Amino acid sequence: MIDKDLQAPDFYLQDQYEQWIKLTDYRGEKVCIIFFSSIASLDNQAFIINYAKLINDFNHFKINVIAICGDTSAELKATCNRLHIPFSILADTDHKIRQHYDVWNQKITFGEIRWITSRSSLLIDETGRIYKTYKRANIETNAADVLGFIQRNNEKAAWRKLSRRAKEKKKREQFRQNMIVEDSEQRPGLEDLIFFIEDYEKTK
Repeated sequence: MIDKDLQAPDFYLQDQYEQWIKLTDYRGEKVCIIFFSSIASLDNQAFIINYAKLINDFNHFKINVIAICGDTSAELKATCNRLHIPFSILADTDHKIRQHYDVWNQKITFGEIRWITSRSSLLIDETGRIYKTYKRANIETNAADVLGFIQRNNEKAAWRKLSRRAKEKKKREQFRQNMIVEDSEQRPGLEDLIFFIEDYEKTK
């Protein structure tokens, strides 16, 4: 996969509804691109379904989700409608875009050379720069991993924008909250007190 901190190669591809999509159309917005071989694979269907389940969270963080694979628009449309996929999946039938992103790779199995798409994902910032890559995307966890990274990244950015006084205030608030939690954990709960009283009554 193409390294982070590089400009993302542009593309101009049709989605499952034969709408033409360009990466430069999203300039000024953040984009998450996911790559896989074919939507016919059950593993790949599970991969994109996990993104579909979390699409509201991606929308909350203002992240556009786009997928790219080797199927035709017609092949994509039927399956996307059946699976209710709420984002664009682009048809890279000649695998040129996957080559540009370095996810179209050779695999040797029992001496036979095959070309496959490495299941992967990456994040692109508002300027078109790649700032996070997942070269071996986990089918089950990748969507959540991407969201977790986005949330942590946003929290770091928000922290950097705070004044020194505001940072000190937040630290004091967090310290007080930790002390309250520790204190409550050390105190006996109501059930513990009841058991203690019952045991005490039995000894009389």
